[in-house]
Amino acid sequence: MGCPKPPTAIYGDGATGGVINIITRGPAPEPFLASTRLALNTDFDSLSDSLGGTVEQYVGGTLDYSDYAFTVSYESVGAFFDALGNRIPPDPNGQGGVSDTDSLNILGKLGINITEEQRLQLTINHFQATQNTDFTVDPSVTAIAGRQRSQAIEGLDLDTPQTSNNTVVSLDYTHSNVLNGNLKGQIYYRDYLTRFFPFDGRSFVSLGNAIFQSEIDSTEWGGRLQLDTPFTGEKNLRLLWGADYNNESTAQPVNIFDPITFDASGGLTYRNTGKRTWVPSLNQGSLGLFVQLNWRANDWLTLLGGVRHEQVGLSVDDFTTLAGNTIQGGDLGYDATLFNLGGVVNVTDNISLFASFAQGFSLADVGLVLRNAPAGFSLATLQPEAQRVNNYEVGVRGNWNNLQFSLAGFYNSSDLGTTFTAPGEILRAPERIYGVEATMDAKVGESWQLGGTFSLSAGEIDRLNTGNYTPLDGFRIAPVKLTAYVQNQTTPGWQNRLQLLYSGNRDVFANDNIFGQSPVSSYVTLDYISKIDVGPGKLEIGIANLFNTDYFPVVSQLQTSELSYAAARGRFLRIGYAFEW
Repeated sequence: MGCPKPPTAIYGDGATGGVINIITRGPAPEPFLASTRLALNTDFDSLSDSLGGTVEQYVGGTLDYSDYAFTVSYESVGAFFDALGNRIPPDPNGQGGVSDTDSLNILGKLGINITEEQRLQLTINHFQATQNTDFTVDPSVTAIAGRQRSQAIEGLDLDTPQTSNNTVVSLDYTHSNVLNGNLKGQIYYRDYLTRFFPFDGRSFVSLGNAIFQSEIDSTEWGGRLQLDTPFTGEKNLRLLWGADYNNESTAQPVNIFDPITFDASGGLTYRNTGKRTWVPSLNQGSLGLFVQLNWRANDWLTLLGGVRHEQVGLSVDDFTTLAGNTIQGGDLGYDATLFNLGGVVNVTDNISLFASFAQGFSLADVGLVLRNAPAGFSLATLQPEAQRVNNYEVGVRGNWNNLQFSLAGFYNSSDLGTTFTAPGEILRAPERIYGVEATMDAKVGESWQLGGTFSLSAGEIDRLNTGNYTPLDGFRIAPVKLTAYVQNQTTPGWQNRLQLLYSGNRDVFANDNIFGQSPVSSYVTLDYISKIDVGPGKLEIGIANLFNTDYFPVVSQLQTSELSYAAARGRFLRIGYAFEW
């Protein structure tokens, strides 16, 4: 979570916790500009095995009636080693990690100014990554008494490695003078495939007591149309209104592996015996209608408010679970009308207060329910009501030439929350999450800058709906987190920075043998970054985990299996050089 976050009705699709806006690089203002970035990264313990690199090339420019921007990058990631010099298995926490992975990313944008008021832009982005490794987790650590860190073992034989492919195509149209306002339209298509590392599910009846490898295959298309209409000549009162539609088809098949071959090889060889369905084909369509009012009442007061109505339809095919249960599919329908209201008061030219109320709407993970469905389960028995979250936030922010800060408190509640429990069930019960967040950046003198962030949150769930709340698990609630940095402009062409991360303790559960309820211990890491003007470009040198701290990330500490108890990466080096031409 970040602060502050103005309320909005213009986004749906499960955005119960807020919206992250990512803006990719656009065209250069001149007719032609090219930039190149080269980078190397390596651990200190094993240069040959951990060596990796990145090559990125950008070209872009603006012509009379058009513009363009193209970026191609290739990255090769080597092995990871912990602070003790041990190779970290490439599949910690059962999801594979990114060590020993090669990836390619291609981004292209082409814009045409049809008239002075109209613009059309085509964007294509393709990303693919494949993990080619000879290492996996050593299963023998489970036979050692006490808590053991996962260990890597060489000799992995897997014909279907971890893979991620994502292709997105979008076409955007803008018109700056429709009903005296700005019109924006977009249509898009997305093709997505992710294959995970195999999982030994033989201790779970609901998983068919099988060793399997799942993959998510999804296609998505949709569009949105919105109009920003001013009601006054000064545009102090504006109404943003429109509609969006999204349609997604998803399935999750699995490769089944021979357990005899797997055990005989010591957990190294995966011999594929066929495919099964873990999650059947799901088709979900959602239509949203929204209006958002922005009123700048005067120089010191701005008010915002909006309404969004969303309708979601879900269709599921009949299928048989890994446990052999025949499940009848069908159709489900959900709808909700959501409200938001907020305001900003400028107390002085430098200090402002803000407050907001916003509602979010999302569906539970139906695929998770289906893949663990018991015999006799019917789609019609699913909870007919989607999750609705009420978000409250108040705070203050300040902005001076040499100092910027923000402080916010938030409270989120849901009468029908969604919590996931192992081995894959969904608990629908009242929930509440609350906390505080703070940020600060300050410039000291001509050459020094310092700052940081602070976040503290807590969460509770009424599992039996009796009014008795107990803490939410560690995958939902993170421990206290503090970041800090100090930066020095050592010379006009040389900048140095130290940045610190502190992750705190969290031990609030009586039974730490339950998935997600293990105690979490604190850790501190320090990074060093130096940027130097060299020739036509800039050289960047970074040392992560400067003191080579041996620690376990929060996600590893929450695991109950030694196979997923992976240590964090030790000290490693990154060197990069970027220049324009």
